[in-house]
Amino acid sequence: MADLTGYQGDSVSFRHAIDPHPDPDTFKLHNHASYEIYYFISGKGSFFIEGNEYSLSSGDLLIMRSTEAHYITVDPTLPYERFTLHFLSNMIYGMDGGGELLKAFEKREAGKGNLFREKDFRNGTCGAIIANLMQPAESNPRLQAVTNLYALLNEIRLAYEAKGTEKTREKESIAYNIISYINSHLEQQLSLDDICSRFFISKAQLCRIFKMTTGTTVGGYIAVKRLTAARERMREGIPATKAYMECGFNDYSAFYRAYKKQFGCSPVEDIRSGKN
Repeated sequence: MADLTGYQGDSVSFRHAIDPHPDPDTFKLHNHASYEIYYFISGKGSFFIEGNEYSLSSGDLLIMRSTEAHYITVDPTLPYERFTLHFLSNMIYGMDGGGELLKAFEKREAGKGNLFREKDFRNGTCGAIIANLMQPAESNPRLQAVTNLYALLNEIRLAYEAKGTEKTREKESIAYNIISYINSHLEQQLSLDDICSRFFISKAQLCRIFKMTTGTTVGGYIAVKRLTAARERMREGIPATKAYMECGFNDYSAFYRAYKKQFGCSPVEDIRSGKN
């Protein structure tokens, strides 16, 4: 993989990258501590967000909030080029107290309404803003990132509001329904038998569905979502020693090890770095 341009700041970062020979095994189910804007430039693949599949075309843009787990499958025979932008909410609420620029991220169901096509935006404005971001900054890359981020978020807001008047409804797949059920019962004990019984499928079918739409196992998905939920609670001020129990973990030491493996730091270190 080659990074073409990029910027890494405390509250905002972006990256323009290309894989001439993408390895599908390197793309795993994940989520971020930040909001994400993803722009697909070239290649062939599908993006899965909370069980919903989005087939990608050049110029497609997807948005994710921090709790939305996502995963991409790519064709290894074609170069894969994309642009990603991550930002924290403090970048927005400082100048947009009402959260208007984050409506498209927050005012929808998880895994729904993530995709925007080129036609959803006004006269190619979205692509032009991203083209500006991908230009090497001459002196101040942070200024380049911030000014274009606000402009891009406003275009996404306008497209989201326009789509809301269309009264369209995405088809709910069995994968989406199963994942929605899991997400709403993370604090409870979830077994394969219980899930299969509720959705009238076999364990083999359940495992195939998860492998296809998340690239991981049922247990792996549940672990990622519980860790993410615990992280969100800790950001709200709930102590780690309480958050882990509210998110379905029975043992703090197991939670601690899983958290460190998933996020690369301990719960306390993670929250402390976020505050700083």
